[in-house]
Amino acid sequence: GMQGMMGEWMGGGSGTGMSDMMSRMMPMCIGMMMPDMDAEKRTETAVGILSAIVEKGAEGLSEEQRKSFFEALDGALKSKA
Repeated sequence: GMQGMMGEWMGGGSGTGMSDMMSRMMPMCIGMMMPDMDAEKRTETAVGILSAIVEKGAEGLSEEQRKSFFEALDGALKSKA
């Protein structure tokens, strides 16, 4: 739960542990904050988040992994549009 994740974060932990904890918290945080934003701020925030995902998400991946990564992102966007 949230307390366990915060405990891991406060305790420092390994870089991998921090990344794992953040990867679980980010979707929850985004889900909580977006509905409270006005439309303009929501768009600005979403574009910033997506830009970071697109730019950094494929870094260091093989060509096959990159293709799979972007197909998954494309599928997620199309399923909600």
